[in-house]
Amino acid sequence: VAIVEELTALRNEWPKASRTDQEKILEKALRAVNETGGSGMTKIPLRVAARDFIEGKGNADLLKHLAAEHIAARAPGQILVKGRSAGIDR
Repeated sequence: VAIVEELTALRNEWPKASRTDQEKILEKALRAVNETGGSGMTKIPLRVAARDFIEGKGNADLLKHLAAEHIAARAPGQILVKGRSAGIDR
């Protein structure tokens, strides 16, 4: 899942970043999750897992599982990609 790859790259930046830069990294990670659109029922747990993962508290397996659930929960015809609305595209 592309979101996991993006979050992994951000996680790799986390340890060497200053506190200010860490806040920016976290904002970027949560923005990436928000841009996927979709339901809050699956997005909220994904946001929590993404935050934990970025901070080094969570693991990649949980993040992958929640990302897959989030994508699977989308409505038929809904496209979950960066820069697209969460609405139904025809």
